[in-house]
Amino acid sequence: MNICLVSNEILGAHRNGGIGAVTSHLALLLARHGHSVTLFYADRLPLEPQDRWTAAYRRANISVCHYPRSVERVNPPWMSQPVGIFEQLQYRDFDVVVFQDWMALGHACVVAKRAGIAFRKTTLAVIAHSSNGWILEANRAFPTTRADLAILHMEQQSVELADAVVSPSLHMIQWMREAGWKLPSDVSVLPFSLSGLELMGATGLQPAPTQTRGVEPAHLAFFGRLEERQGIGIFLDALVSPQLRGLRFKVSFLGRPATTSPEQIRAFLGAHRPDLLPSVDFHPALSSDEAQAFLVSAGCVAVIPSPLDNSPCVVYESLRLGLRFVAARSGGIPELIDSRDWDRCLFEPAPGPLAAKLREVLCAASWDPPRAAYDEGEIASRWLDWFADHAPKAAAAAPARPERQSPDTTVILTHFERPRLAEQALRVLAVQTDRCFDVVLVDDGSQSAEALEFLDRAARGIAGLNIDVVRQSNRYLGAARNAGLRRAHGSFVIFLDDDNIPFPNMTEVFRRAALETGADIVTCQMQFFHETTGEPKLSTLLTSERWAFSGGPVELGVIQNCFGDATAIYKRSVFERIGGFHEIHGVAYEDWQLHLRASLEGLTLLSLPLPLFWYRVTPNSISRSTSHGANMQVIAAAVQKKLPQNLARVVDLMIGTHPAKQP
Repeated sequence: MNICLVSNEILGAHRNGGIGAVTSHLALLLARHGHSVTLFYADRLPLEPQDRWTAAYRRANISVCHYPRSVERVNPPWMSQPVGIFEQLQYRDFDVVVFQDWMALGHACVVAKRAGIAFRKTTLAVIAHSSNGWILEANRAFPTTRADLAILHMEQQSVELADAVVSPSLHMIQWMREAGWKLPSDVSVLPFSLSGLELMGATGLQPAPTQTRGVEPAHLAFFGRLEERQGIGIFLDALVSPQLRGLRFKVSFLGRPATTSPEQIRAFLGAHRPDLLPSVDFHPALSSDEAQAFLVSAGCVAVIPSPLDNSPCVVYESLRLGLRFVAARSGGIPELIDSRDWDRCLFEPAPGPLAAKLREVLCAASWDPPRAAYDEGEIASRWLDWFADHAPKAAAAAPARPERQSPDTTVILTHFERPRLAEQALRVLAVQTDRCFDVVLVDDGSQSAEALEFLDRAARGIAGLNIDVVRQSNRYLGAARNAGLRRAHGSFVIFLDDDNIPFPNMTEVFRRAALETGADIVTCQMQFFHETTGEPKLSTLLTSERWAFSGGPVELGVIQNCFGDATAIYKRSVFERIGGFHEIHGVAYEDWQLHLRASLEGLTLLSLPLPLFWYRVTPNSISRSTSHGANMQVIAAAVQKKLPQNLARVVDLMIGTHPAKQP
């Protein structure tokens, strides 16, 4: 089977980290059993050529593809990596692609598959390891940036749209469901397999020698990053608690700084337990293997006090090596430990219970290591079986869609005093790969002789298109689109402004995506070009800027258009339910506001990870030539209608402190 594992971390480039460890061990397990494995590595750190893991990949014939950071032209920044990964993978012939959930690396790929654009013969799966939403909750923190909001939405959508989801713990499955995630039907709970090196015959760490197990433990090791999610605050408070006063012991910190620094730890202990300072040391630069070697050689008791954790590698590693440890009774940790050892080795994640457990450990004549709740060989077999079960099956031919007797889609082209540009758009509509659509051309009060001559000619047909021309007095863009809606036929409508130019496959891809996904609205990326009146140059497709959209969430949609342009495909029922575009003369953001209203009403909006039209960037565009304050007022009003009156100014505060960044 041809398998691709996509991750921001792999061992050999990263010295430690759970995502890297899980991905690298899984790659070696699969390669050992005859699969063709590609590690698609998507971070800037280089793979160290002399690292033992790099050598292990070579011996196992694992292909390491270091994602080329060449798509910075995609904005906003948080969309760049998922879109770039999609562009790199869409034409690769993989049977199964597995993404880590963190940072939504698979977002563009799963959206593309749902829309029928790519990966029809590939299973796309996500490992639920540690999404940003879960991390924020574990750290008792909150999103602070636009990127945070976008990534939270994209991570959730990546899981919801995947073909299959694997979690190492039941805890994470329950967390996602309680958070309101709509998980796919194919959900598996599989503990991680971390025996890759041993399976490849590489030299690994040996279990802790038996004789150390009966020695009185007087050395504690905090095993994890120095951050709140790993329980550093709980551990420090326990160390200075009255329950441990009078006990002397050594303390080692095995982990790199995160929310807490070694200097802060020394200052805290200096203020509350200065007697411990001579016996405190830090090892922030140890790799995962080196940290384990330290624990084996030092004969200490590892402390894992995470207040919330999924299925931490430090627990797997401690169990595999027979290390003595105590751990918080939180998240998925108890699922890894034999229930017979829970009372002895687990504690409630709070300073008091941890202090009591540490006193018990330090005063014990001996302290045996906990036992695992699983068998490593069985877990490896279950992972191999999972991949075998998720190999693409020979799919039965999809039933042919009935021939359309009449167009079910209307393209609504709005125009005002730009006949040359409108004709450019119409001539590309005439060569669409799917020509089964009607065209409604709405003129918003043009008066020039050139424009009037164009409208007369359009009514007679241009380039073989039958065009329904609607003329009205100048009432602005929203009113023009609504006028087109009233003349539209069929189930779907696509809007197009006269200064933009569709790609030749726009109507085909939009319609397929709408049918495949069932979404109420499907938007796409915008490919920028800067010709005031001319046509775009095809050579700029690979170099000019694009603007991509996450498709949500609503919270981000209050301060930024994260939904898409009006050039999108809509079910007619959208407008029957929420009404049309706003018709306030001289005020823009009518597409942003409509998409926001649709999302607030629970309608589904999906944004494709590719452009389907050229967006003409001009200095006098409507959004640039109108009042930003007036434009944002229609955004604020849409949200305020859904809130109690006494929360209205929260929306004002969000908009006032986060000035809109629009394409």
